[in-house]
Amino acid sequence: MRRGSAIIVEDALKYFHPDARFRLVGSKSLGQMTEAISGIAALRTMFEHLFPIWDWSKFEIHSLHVDGDKAFVHLSGQVRHVPTGKILDTEILDMLTIKDGKIADFAEFLDTHLVAQTVGILQS
Repeated sequence: MRRGSAIIVEDALKYFHPDARFRLVGSKSLGQMTEAISGIAALRTMFEHLFPIWDWSKFEIHSLHVDGDKAFVHLSGQVRHVPTGKILDTEILDMLTIKDGKIADFAEFLDTHLVAQTVGILQS
């Protein structure tokens, strides 16, 4: 991994609770892609893998809603899968739970079928 990517990963991890949980919400038939992970070490490994292969530079936050310890973020735009060059036009809803001022739970609702096709888990 490039040095710059390592810095970005560490910067992102500063916002997560040590026991944080992350999951992509989708069909269990997609296997590991939708399995929850927990803890900073697991998040680091996931971020080190995902950050270099997805380009989010044409993605925007449309709205942010906070209700108690929950935050809901609606995003949309183009995401590029760097290894294949495929561009996805999509929307995402993130649901975050905050504990001690940090992200304790991060659930991302997205078109997991589209992502699975893009990365080669499913055939078109």
